[in-house]
Amino acid sequence: MPYLRKQTFLEYYYSNTTHDKSITIFQLPPLQDERQRRHEEKLAKEAAVEERKKALMAQKQARMQDIMERRRAKDAQVEQQRADRETERLEALRAKEK
Repeated sequence: MPYLRKQTFLEYYYSNTTHDKSITIFQLPPLQDERQRRHEEKLAKEAAVEERKKALMAQKQARMQDIMERRRAKDAQVEQQRADRETERLEALRAKEK
Protein backbone atom coordinates (compact mmCIF):
# COMPACT_ATOMS: atom_id res chain seq x y z
CA MET A 1 0.00 0.00 0.00
CA PRO A 2 1.57 3.31 -0.98
CA TYR A 3 2.31 5.83 1.68
CA LEU A 4 -0.18 8.68 1.65
CA ARG A 5 1.20 11.80 3.18
CA LYS A 6 -1.02 14.40 4.73
CA GLN A 7 -1.91 17.28 2.51
CA THR A 8 -0.69 20.58 3.89
CA PHE A 9 -3.09 23.43 4.29
CA LEU A 10 -1.51 25.41 1.46
CA GLU A 11 -1.64 22.44 -0.89
CA TYR A 12 -5.28 21.99 -0.03
CA TYR A 13 -5.86 25.72 -0.45
CA TYR A 14 -4.30 25.85 -3.88
CA SER A 15 -5.99 22.68 -5.05
CA ASN A 16 -9.38 24.12 -4.06
CA THR A 17 -8.87 27.65 -5.32
CA THR A 18 -10.37 29.00 -8.49
CA HIS A 19 -8.85 31.96 -10.25
CA ASP A 20 -11.30 34.06 -12.13
CA LYS A 21 -10.03 37.44 -13.35
CA SER A 22 -7.88 38.17 -10.32
CA ILE A 23 -10.60 37.07 -7.92
CA THR A 24 -9.55 34.18 -5.75
CA ILE A 25 -12.36 32.16 -4.25
CA PHE A 26 -11.33 29.73 -1.57
CA GLN A 27 -13.61 26.73 -1.07
CA LEU A 28 -13.74 25.71 2.53
CA PRO A 29 -12.98 22.09 3.22
CA PRO A 30 -16.05 19.99 3.85
CA LEU A 31 -15.21 19.69 7.55
CA GLN A 32 -18.27 21.61 8.65
CA ASP A 33 -20.48 19.35 6.56
CA GLU A 34 -18.76 16.31 8.04
CA ARG A 35 -19.19 17.65 11.57
CA GLN A 36 -22.84 18.39 10.90
CA ARG A 37 -23.41 14.90 9.49
CA ARG A 38 -21.69 13.26 12.48
CA HIS A 39 -23.68 15.43 14.87
CA GLU A 40 -26.94 14.46 13.18
CA GLU A 41 -25.96 10.78 13.30
CA LYS A 42 -25.17 11.12 16.99
CA LEU A 43 -28.54 12.76 17.64
CA ALA A 44 -30.30 10.02 15.67
CA LYS A 45 -28.53 7.33 17.70
CA GLU A 46 -29.43 9.08 20.96
CA ALA A 47 -33.06 9.33 19.84
CA ALA A 48 -33.07 5.62 18.99
CA VAL A 49 -31.65 4.81 22.42
CA GLU A 50 -34.33 6.93 24.07
CA GLU A 51 -37.04 5.16 22.06
CA ARG A 52 -35.67 1.77 23.11
CA LYS A 53 -35.58 2.91 26.74
CA LYS A 54 -39.16 4.13 26.53
CA ALA A 55 -40.28 0.84 24.96
CA LEU A 56 -38.50 -1.19 27.63
CA MET A 57 -39.97 1.00 30.37
CA ALA A 58 -43.46 0.56 28.91
CA GLN A 59 -42.97 -3.22 28.82
CA LYS A 60 -41.77 -3.17 32.42
CA GLN A 61 -44.73 -1.05 33.50
CA ALA A 62 -47.17 -3.40 31.75
CA ARG A 63 -45.54 -6.41 33.38
CA MET A 64 -45.66 -4.77 36.82
CA GLN A 65 -49.30 -3.79 36.26
CA ASP A 66 -50.14 -7.39 35.35
CA ILE A 67 -48.37 -8.70 38.45
CA MET A 68 -50.19 -6.21 40.67
CA GLU A 69 -53.58 -7.13 39.17
CA ARG A 70 -52.93 -10.84 39.69
CA ARG A 71 -51.83 -10.15 43.27
CA ARG A 72 -54.98 -8.11 43.97
CA ALA A 73 -57.16 -10.86 42.49
CA LYS A 74 -55.43 -13.51 44.60
CA ASP A 75 -55.74 -11.36 47.74
CA ALA A 76 -59.45 -10.85 47.04
CA GLN A 77 -59.90 -14.60 46.52
CA VAL A 78 -58.09 -15.40 49.78
CA GLU A 79 -60.17 -12.81 51.63
CA GLN A 80 -63.36 -14.28 50.16
CA GLN A 81 -62.34 -17.79 51.23
CA ARG A 82 -61.55 -16.50 54.72
CA ALA A 83 -64.96 -14.85 54.93
CA ASP A 84 -66.66 -18.04 53.70
CA ARG A 85 -64.86 -20.13 56.30
CA GLU A 86 -65.84 -17.67 59.02
CA THR A 87 -69.47 -17.78 57.88
CA GLU A 88 -69.42 -21.58 57.88
CA ARG A 89 -67.87 -21.58 61.35
CA LEU A 90 -70.53 -19.23 62.69
CA GLU A 91 -73.31 -21.30 61.08
CA ALA A 92 -71.86 -24.47 62.64
CA LEU A 93 -71.80 -22.74 66.05
CA ARG A 94 -75.43 -21.65 65.67
CA ALA A 95 -76.45 -25.16 64.59
CA LYS A 96 -74.61 -26.61 67.56
CA GLU A 97 -76.31 -24.20 70.00
CA LYS A 98 -79.78 -25.26 68.81
